[in-house]
Amino acid sequence: MQLTGVKNNSKPWKLALIALSLLVTITAALEDVPTLPQDILRDPKFRAATTGNTIAGRYIVEFDEKYSGTSSDFLERLTQDINRDDPNIGNKLSMTISHEYDSTPSIFHGVSLSIQPKKRKAVLGKVQTASEENVVFTASQNRVVNKLVKSNYVKKVYPVTIIPRPEFTRTSLAYDEALLPIINSAALEVSLPFSHEMTQVNRVHKELGLTGKGVVVGIIDSGIDYTHPSLGGGFGPGFKVQFGADLSGDFFDVNNPSKSKKGKTPLDTCSEKFHQGGHGTHVAGIIAAQDTRYNFTGVAPDVTLGMWRVFGCQGSTSSDLVINALILAYEAGCDVINLSLGGATGWGEDPTAVVANRIAKSGVVVVAAAGNAGSEGPFMVASPSVADNVISVASVDNDYVLLPNVILENGDKFDYSLSTSTKTFPNGTIVAYADDEPEVLACGDSKPSRSFTGQIVLVKRGNCTFDEKTANAYKAGATAVLVYDNELNTSSHPVTAQNARIPVASVSNAAGVTLMGLLGNETSGVGVVFEVELSGSPSLSARKISSFSSVGTSFELDLKPNLAGVGGSIFSLLPVTRGSYGVLSGTSMASPYVAGAIALYLQAHPAHNSSFIGQKFQNFALPSFVDNPAKQGAGLIQVYDAITQLSYVSPGQLSFNDTAHREEKTLAITNQEKEPMTYTIRHFSNRAIAPFNTSQHGYTPIQPAIYTKANVTADLGLSLKNVTVQPGETVEFTVNVDSVSESLDNEPFPMYGGFITIDPVTDYYGEAKSMKIPYVGISGNVADIPIFPKGFPMIVDSSDFLGSHEPGKPYVLKRIPHSRPSLYAVFRLLMGTAHLTTEILDENQEFVGNAFSTSYMPRNTLNPGNFLVVNSWNGSIIDEQSETLGETIPLKNGTYYMRWKALRLLADPELEDSWLTSISDPIVVS
Repeated sequence: MQLTGVKNNSKPWKLALIALSLLVTITAALEDVPTLPQDILRDPKFRAATTGNTIAGRYIVEFDEKYSGTSSDFLERLTQDINRDDPNIGNKLSMTISHEYDSTPSIFHGVSLSIQPKKRKAVLGKVQTASEENVVFTASQNRVVNKLVKSNYVKKVYPVTIIPRPEFTRTSLAYDEALLPIINSAALEVSLPFSHEMTQVNRVHKELGLTGKGVVVGIIDSGIDYTHPSLGGGFGPGFKVQFGADLSGDFFDVNNPSKSKKGKTPLDTCSEKFHQGGHGTHVAGIIAAQDTRYNFTGVAPDVTLGMWRVFGCQGSTSSDLVINALILAYEAGCDVINLSLGGATGWGEDPTAVVANRIAKSGVVVVAAAGNAGSEGPFMVASPSVADNVISVASVDNDYVLLPNVILENGDKFDYSLSTSTKTFPNGTIVAYADDEPEVLACGDSKPSRSFTGQIVLVKRGNCTFDEKTANAYKAGATAVLVYDNELNTSSHPVTAQNARIPVASVSNAAGVTLMGLLGNETSGVGVVFEVELSGSPSLSARKISSFSSVGTSFELDLKPNLAGVGGSIFSLLPVTRGSYGVLSGTSMASPYVAGAIALYLQAHPAHNSSFIGQKFQNFALPSFVDNPAKQGAGLIQVYDAITQLSYVSPGQLSFNDTAHREEKTLAITNQEKEPMTYTIRHFSNRAIAPFNTSQHGYTPIQPAIYTKANVTADLGLSLKNVTVQPGETVEFTVNVDSVSESLDNEPFPMYGGFITIDPVTDYYGEAKSMKIPYVGISGNVADIPIFPKGFPMIVDSSDFLGSHEPGKPYVLKRIPHSRPSLYAVFRLLMGTAHLTTEILDENQEFVGNAFSTSYMPRNTLNPGNFLVVNSWNGSIIDEQSETLGETIPLKNGTYYMRWKALRLLADPELEDSWLTSISDPIVVS
């Protein structure tokens, strides 16, 4: 099948956007990690990055178990080995160690190695061009990496990757002169932070007296304001925050970490201008706050905290730094480690996931956010939460939202949210921007029918930015803009208006519809009063999976996320310089909630290991029987039940893979009660998720995740329907998928799921709870899912970004000395793949050599600029001969083809039909 460039049949603005995206992506690609030979990439010791965000010349090297030397010994030995092969290599590159992982060999023994080019001196008055230097450095670096993977003292080699800063939504609050939020505590129906009633944390505090005392919780995040009175006011022995380190400093640069100036402690000193600041303090408050001003506590207020800071005041961090933090937290004796960070990869081969997994297997409970990619469909769970033994946490919306109210002149009351750029909102008269659609959207060149001088303008969300809406209203004389939501929801979605010159706030769709009804043809407007005090408004999305929460499964079809915590609209602490308190939303908030709950469990049962604890929480979680487990795992944690119930079922979840690979599963019921327990075993199906739609443009990922129109369910065969388990006894039973109901043709590969429930029949004490085991599977053979979308991979000529290349016609590659390559292979992926490679074929389409390759790639989103991989080609292939490994061999002038190969999911790479292939149009190299 021939797949070439994108046909020029799109709207001009879309083509321009794609062209700009390609230009940015290709420019960045020129500075990517130099191409590595297939011999290295296919070596079992080399683990390619699970995202395209690798950092040039940086590698995490894990030593072999038999190696007993230090990091310095390793570098000296490596240098000697390389110099033996090439005495001049020291003139081409320098090698330094960024991080040493020597102290805990049982978890990870190795280094983070930086390989950087040396500036070449002029030879006979001629200085090498950047392109020539890059060729020399690429070959030299490849020799180093080849030496690493061939060395008997090296176990694995991983490229260092960029880990993005955690995303979250902040609800803007009104603050008083003392920079404290103005909360009407008397009007709160439930005490802050609202979530403890949902999860039984209040019962654990009151009835069991557990507060996490004696348990150490480590946090890997952006730092902490330990000067906050609610976090103990200090750092070190005797304080709540006793452990940790600043590993990043305020101005950490992932590409140049050696210049970062680290603080003496993990104190968050970032100013208000850094809009994403305060994340770590908020996380710490969720776990351990003891607040007297608003009379609320964290989940486990008496735990001891550690904070390892890996983010500066802005920007990202790196995988080698997170690994350093994980090892330090482990060595500090943490019982629980929380990571509210990660990138949406869907693969567990990422080195942060590998290290987190080993720590979890050692007995420490590792909890990580599932990610905030809920709008991007299934298979988007973040690493390291995707690791087998790490607890991946989804987010559930809070029962209440803490917001101020707007009161209409008829007495109706609705909550509202201030925009990110607005501190206060005026009272006054509100009018509609226009009386009809689409003018009420206030987008583009729309012009209102009258002036709004001195009035607040009501506009509808959608079709353009909030800044554009605000600018149009401002031109018409408006003093403020109120945006109402375009979706049926319960509360106002926060808006971002960075450049607004007037105040901006938002209300729900219901509030907007009410206002539009009151306004009608009333040109004089409706009076409104915007209260400043915050009060708790019930949320109709309470206990539902948050819209931002990432959806599983992993690309290996393991059930992720595993559990859900409360992460939507969470009131917690912020640094004192940023208002001391705030409401944030994200799986970043749900993850520490679960970490705190596990600290309560460990106070009651200190001998239990991480695997058992995760299963116990899954057994007694509260699922939504509407939502698929790929969105919620086992459901919302119920801490009291997890601690007090004595019986359990293992494993805590099941994955049936796909139709072609599903196997019989075994569940084991253990009764630790003093009396025999009789159970009824049943099965409930949830709705199936539709990953793809084929009705219009072939295979298209569905974003956000939706449920299938057909009721796709599994018919499970249970070897037991009723069972009596004696005290101390374990009874096993098997579970099979007998059949899966048919799906619609345009909704292929539905992800079915449900719960197996084990309900107590005999209950001597009236306290036995049902145990639940979530399961998922995919209908169909996932090896049949096409990995390449229509039009991709594609070749792009740098002189023709708009894609006017005529299909079937040859591309022309002119090799001009000292210039950059002009042809690029651009990839988008419908599905993740464990291996993606580009081969070069001759004019007879016979194999000539390899051009480039990568592994463990996630799928793309529908964002036009989300080009996952861009590779430049200069008309060369990589020499795979061991004695010259890393050198490139220029091809003779002639006609060639690119053949792209992607390994299908769950397929055997040794079988030819396991690879999906595509061949380009001819390329004339001259």
